[in-house]
Amino acid sequence: MKMETPRNADEMVFEETISLGCNCHVAWHLRCNLLRMASMPFDWLVTPYVAKVHSLIENKFIGFMDRDNMKRDAQSGKMFDIESEVQFFHDFLPCDLEIQYEYVFEKYRRRTSRFMAALESKKCLFIRQQSKTDSFQECVALGEYLRGFNKENCLYIITNDECEKLQIKQIFDGIFCVSMSHKSCALLSHPFGNDMHWLELLRNIYHPSNHMIKKLFENTMENLTDTAVQSGREVVFWGCGNIACYILRYFLCRGIVPKFYDRNKAIILNAKYERISKDKFLPHPDRYFVVVTPLAMPDRDVIAEELKSNGFERHTDYCAVPRINHLYNPWT
Repeated sequence: MKMETPRNADEMVFEETISLGCNCHVAWHLRCNLLRMASMPFDWLVTPYVAKVHSLIENKFIGFMDRDNMKRDAQSGKMFDIESEVQFFHDFLPCDLEIQYEYVFEKYRRRTSRFMAALESKKCLFIRQQSKTDSFQECVALGEYLRGFNKENCLYIITNDECEKLQIKQIFDGIFCVSMSHKSCALLSHPFGNDMHWLELLRNIYHPSNHMIKKLFENTMENLTDTAVQSGREVVFWGCGNIACYILRYFLCRGIVPKFYDRNKAIILNAKYERISKDKFLPHPDRYFVVVTPLAMPDRDVIAEELKSNGFERHTDYCAVPRINHLYNPWT
């Protein structure tokens, strides 16, 4: 694959950005920042021991999820692999294991194969959130092993240190120590850490397939920030879907606090009314719409015609930005 050339010196392009655990937080933030281009084995697992993660990778996941090693915890009811001590919080229902095992095993066979193929042939950024049982030396040892496949591979180790400001320190070639706040932002009530710090950490990292589109999106947002937002007009982001979190983070990192209304429909800036009514989505001199559309031009033309039939004038009442989450399928 031909790599895109970053526009700025501080931009980095990786063919894969991969979570190494220890829990769901890393995969969540990769997805919210449009960097989780495919499902990988450690995305939604709890992996308390980085040495066991290292061993799984080194052994190419041979023996992982063997039927005899799969047990159900008597207290939590969750499944775990007694050999690797990996815990499955999201994959098994509390019913007969035999009904589910083959389906879940096949899903993880695909993901482990995808992981090994990426490790052996691509430039990858790996991120490990340090667990309470991880030693820093074990994390570094894993990073050195991963870099043995490609000297351009990098590992970010998210430490348990609590910091008010994001701190990134390179400790060895391609291995970085990252300290951040683990407190959630007020507008985002999920327990997955500080969105602002994650956005700052990942904002200059790109994937080859979405580099140009992501830059187009960011340039459009910059223009909006300089014009409609600062003019005092109420700005409605319409049809955000799964990129609502990404749009929200974009404004939060610039100190702009929007009204978060129905994450699958709209984000509203400069909200003039607390009560949201149906006329919120009608043309108005004090209101400007940003329509998040599919990238395909025919779809955008259909949406433009629909808006025009409802009295919207392009540029005067609305502009369009591309929906970029269609570029990958995170469920495979």
